[in-house]
Amino acid sequence: MCWKMLFFKEIQTERLTLRGPRLDDAEAIYKELGCNPAITRYTGWNPYTSIEATQAVLSENIAENESSGLKGFSWVIEADGKLAGTVGAYDYSSEDNSIELGYSIIESQWGKGYASEAACATTDWLLTVNGIDAVKAWVDADNAASVRVLQRAGMTETGEEDQRKYYEIRKRP
Repeated sequence: MCWKMLFFKEIQTERLTLRGPRLDDAEAIYKELGCNPAITRYTGWNPYTSIEATQAVLSENIAENESSGLKGFSWVIEADGKLAGTVGAYDYSSEDNSIELGYSIIESQWGKGYASEAACATTDWLLTVNGIDAVKAWVDADNAASVRVLQRAGMTETGEEDQRKYYEIRKRP
């Protein structure tokens, strides 16, 4: 099946709103995610190194959400109307109709199950609504909390290399 984005959708879960990012999110995302080494220590990258970099990333995310292309999707995670983190799907592969999942949760919101809830909701949406055949992710092998998030989202480990564990979930026939 050739994947086509049907639409970008705000996703509502029991406790969270996953909505498209806005430029006015830049300051909070920069301060809460980009400036915190506890957030970026397992990611290997930090797209939020300055307020300007954060604005540029959000502009790209907004454009991707509004396009009908195959680049990806980005959501801001809100709990009780406040920023709790981000979740996104990116690096679409037409080869196996798969996309990669990533998320970041603000440190003060850790341990509340928000990452699992957001990962489950976006994975379900990608597989059932948008016609993706597989959602993949990787985590640092030492990041036990993220391993549990991916397992709760229904993913199974597919391998390990260079301190990374790889996971995926495939659409059920």
